[in-house]
Amino acid sequence: MADAEQHFIEYRIVRKSARDVFAADVAQVKGDLSARSVTERAADTVKDEAIGIMAEGLEIAAANKMVTASVVSALVLWLFRRPIISSVKELIGNHGVETDDSRACLEGQRLNTRD
Repeated sequence: MADAEQHFIEYRIVRKSARDVFAADVAQVKGDLSARSVTERAADTVKDEAIGIMAEGLEIAAANKMVTASVVSALVLWLFRRPIISSVKELIGNHGVETDDSRACLEGQRLNTRD
């Protein structure tokens, strides 16, 4: 019986120390959460991951300069496609010579024919 009582006392001591460790962990989590909210932690995590992705992208771009230049060129051409197309149409439409017909086409007016 004395053996059982000794085990009981030892288990009680272990249980109390485990409860103290758990209470300390809970207190630490509460302290951390009161210092910074969950949304602040999530924002920091997202920011850190975005910085990591950006750094990796810059490394890849530095390793593949021709591909990067091609992509940037294509993007610039796509962004300025309308002004470029209208300039080319204007150049092709006029052929450098301004006539009554070309002027009327450019202005969107019909030619008034005179007898």
